[in-house]
Amino acid sequence: MEKIASRFIWALDLLNVQPSDRILEIGCGHGVAVSVIGDLLDQGKITGIDRSFDMVELARQKNRAHLKSGKAVIQPVSLDRADFGHERFDRVFAINVSLFEQQADRGLDIIRDALVPGGRLFVFFQPPNSSKTRELADRTIGNLRANGFAIERVSFKDIDPATATCIEATVATVA
Repeated sequence: MEKIASRFIWALDLLNVQPSDRILEIGCGHGVAVSVIGDLLDQGKITGIDRSFDMVELARQKNRAHLKSGKAVIQPVSLDRADFGHERFDRVFAINVSLFEQQADRGLDIIRDALVPGGRLFVFFQPPNSSKTRELADRTIGNLRANGFAIERVSFKDIDPATATCIEATVATVA
């Protein structure tokens, strides 16, 4: 059995996956979170995207049973080129994806459109050095707010080798 990194365990705990959730993981890598979440789903589905064809192939191999059952879809595409059609998600998350600390207007537009009303975006990151954690959090929060998201909660957790962060956001309502 594969050992799961502490940041993934913490992220999965904060996501609080329910059996019927529809979830999008941005930057699914070799499919660790897809595998764990797929085990938790009953009627739900996890969609994993990654811009690396090699990572997608590894994720597909690891998650053959979830793909076959319809609990998982794994696509080789970057967020800014993704098209989810009419599919909507209860939760969207990313772990250590630098997109959110940068100018991410197109990607955040896609996420905003892909979330169900009341859906949540979870941005997790763990820089190699804790001295960068607050700066990354502030920059990410600023980008999310500038792109129509309301920050619901910011969590920090000391996980070796550095402090990890979760920024939880929803689509801001216009008053």
